[in-house]
Amino acid sequence: MNRAVLPAMRRQGSGLLLHISSGAGRLAIPAMGFYCASKFVLEALAEVYRYELASLGIDSVVIEPGAYRTAITSKLD
Repeated sequence: MNRAVLPAMRRQGSGLLLHISSGAGRLAIPAMGFYCASKFVLEALAEVYRYELASLGIDSVVIEPGAYRTAITSKLD
């Protein structure tokens, strides 16, 4: 998605990239290694974008919604 919208944002000289992540992107939780790793990667990429795109007027932020019961969290009980 970023690759799809960045050319237009560059042309207009502004934009906001929103990345939906999880608090698990900042933790190492047993039995959730791949999930935590994927969220950490997303947060690192969003942070790098923030630095690299700031001079073009494009911001990058991470949204970490609160806990929400899903099939993956029910397996932790």
